Amino acid sequence: MLIHSNKSGPKKRPPQYSSCDQQTGMLESDFLTQVREKFIGSGAEPNWPGATEPDPIAKAALELPDVLGAMFLLVEGRTTSLLGGAPGTALAILNDAATAAQWPSDNSAVPAEWKDSKQIFRRYEVACAINIMLEAYSSTGGGGGPRDWPPEHP
Repeated sequence: MLIHSNKSGPKKRPPQYSSCDQQTGMLESDFLTQVREKFIGSGAEPNWPGATEPDPIAKAALELPDVLGAMFLLVEGRTTSLLGGAPGTALAILNDAATAAQWPSDNSAVPAEWKDSKQIFRRYEVACAINIMLEAYSSTGGGGGPRDWPPEHP
């Protein structure tokens, strides 16, 4: 099925991967499952930034860049572990998820379709982990009340 065509010819839809979760739209991995469990959990309130956090906007603004940088340093082999953070911080929670999934070691499986592109899939996991954290933040109501995730377009 065609999406659209241009001067260079028709473009095809991207392939559908067997490991794509229909509810989240993400290619799932043990790491992403752990990130979702640790940040969002199964309760009404996400585990991060925290239901009692007085300023979830400031907490997210402070912690998300550090977590993003730490994950990329680890994936790119510039560090051997996520340096722990204070309990309850995004870095500490992420460290728990990475440890539980043995991420990003070879012991942490990637979907079969990505076995020849592990490094690219690890970068994908970084992006998805940040998306999950933004979903957790969004559901806390920081800035006015809980919102749907992903946000609706205007």
